[in-house]
Amino acid sequence: MITPAFAFENTGSRVYKIGRVGLDSGTQDTGGVYTAVLKTERISPLGEVGLVVIRRVAVRIWRTGAFQATMKVFVDGAQTTTFDAGGNKVLQSVSFTAVAPTAPPIESWIEASVNAPGTYVEVELDVASNTLTGIFLPAEAEVHFYPLRRAKERGAQSS
Repeated sequence: MITPAFAFENTGSRVYKIGRVGLDSGTQDTGGVYTAVLKTERISPLGEVGLVVIRRVAVRIWRTGAFQATMKVFVDGAQTTTFDAGGNKVLQSVSFTAVAPTAPPIESWIEASVNAPGTYVEVELDVASNTLTGIFLPAEAEVHFYPLRRAKERGAQSS
């Protein structure tokens, strides 16, 4: 799995995504605010065709300052859903606000409860540059699941 890296200006409002898509690929909103979108590669807990029920997804963030983020979970390419207070089915997202720690650096976890069968999961994290102070480093995505069907192994081949 390839994890892109993000760099943030310490005193400005720019967010830079470094990796396969190049530098400064964030979307600039009005007022010079950049929105960074971090999306993991496909995470297939039991192999590419192994079927699982995704139960929980968590993202660990190492930080020295405050931030606001929104996390979305995608199972087999479709964003997960939940029900709102009125009983309507809506797209699931978890919004998280963290204040600056008194003794940095610290780790924070953003978690989502999910109940979706599929073969792979992807996690997307959106962060606006005007909500960041200090260092913000997404460190890992953790997936909890129940196995339903393991991927089949291919037998040895001879010529």
